[in-house]
Amino acid sequence: LCLSTLSRRVLTFVKHIFSYLRNIENLQLTFRSDDPTLVERFTDSDYAGNTHNQKSKSGYVFTYGGESISWRSKLHECTILSTTEVEYIVVSGATKEAI
Repeated sequence: LCLSTLSRRVLTFVKHIFSYLRNIENLQLTFRSDDPTLVERFTDSDYAGNTHNQKSKSGYVFTYGGESISWRSKLHECTILSTTEVEYIVVSGATKEAI
């Protein structure tokens, strides 16, 4: 690709982004809750649950007003040696996200 073709593609893409943003400017997120300041964190882990390679999985979700605002699920690269270790990993990851 020559530079002018690439520049035209980038410009078209940027125009598309601005058009999209212009069309959604009146949309908003709505949260329902008795306590609108309540942020909750839920964590879970699965120690060596993958029967193929014995890898552990962990995840967390944060909710605000009963709606999910942040989440993550991860299959760990290394073999974790205990349920305590996998719980520590998921809680420390969720704490980093909260900060």
